[in-house]
Amino acid sequence: QLLNAFCAICNGGYLMKPQIVNKILDSEGNILEEYEPEVLRQVISSQTSKTELEMLESVVSIGTGKAAYIKGYRVGGKTGTAQRAKLDGSGYDENAYVASFMGCAPVDNPEIAILVVCNNPKTEVHSGSACAAPVFSACAEKILTYLKVPAEVDPSDFTGGYKNNIIIPDLTKSTVENAKQRALNSGLSVTVIGN
Repeated sequence: QLLNAFCAICNGGYLMKPQIVNKILDSEGNILEEYEPEVLRQVISSQTSKTELEMLESVVSIGTGKAAYIKGYRVGGKTGTAQRAKLDGSGYDENAYVASFMGCAPVDNPEIAILVVCNNPKTEVHSGSACAAPVFSACAEKILTYLKVPAEVDPSDFTGGYKNNIIIPDLTKSTVENAKQRALNSGLSVTVIGN
């Protein structure tokens, strides 16, 4: 269900009927049966899908999902870290976690989407960024190679093509006018609320 919902973000906003089999072939390679993708309904607009994909790419290029990066590809995704519920229903176990990463590639025209879930990882760091994102990267890289999806980004560019990075200056001890001017000089738009 998670992956199906995520794919609606990746494909322009359409919730698809999940299917496992694409086609059935006989021993000679002739198609016996073929199953076409089936759209259930549009759940978000194509513009919302595009905006979400840009945000998901920033998670990998500059956020917590950096370990999901694949050289040569624009990757988008989201990390997840949650405490597991206690079996007796009395709350959450402070020592048991579910770490996850859900991602797609290439972001500008997703060919694959993968959900990695690590149930109660035994690693020192139990976050989705530390446990699940590297698994996504390793699997996705092999799948993209297998599918012959061409690389599109210079591998030396860690940001994966995401170019909207802005360094925000520290304005905490400035006067309002000084802070406003320094922010404007850095290319930021400014709205002053209060003093």
